[in-house]
Amino acid sequence: MNAEQIITAMGGRATVMRITGLTKGRIAQMVKDNHVPRAWLLVFHLMKPRVVPHPDQRAIAFVPDATGGEG
Repeated sequence: MNAEQIITAMGGRATVMRITGLTKGRIAQMVKDNHVPRAWLLVFHLMKPRVVPHPDQRAIAFVPDATGGEG
């Protein structure tokens, strides 16, 4: 998920501002940079675990094994 998708999944920018106490500008910067700090990702995951992946799971990518099957 990118930053915009995460913010949308949490209910939009106004909701994220209310949850986090961050400013409108800081939320916009997250979207512009496509970066949500790990601490906030963890908070969002704990609030909506089925929607927002755990921060440590974001970097995991599917890599097939040498036979072309699932590793």
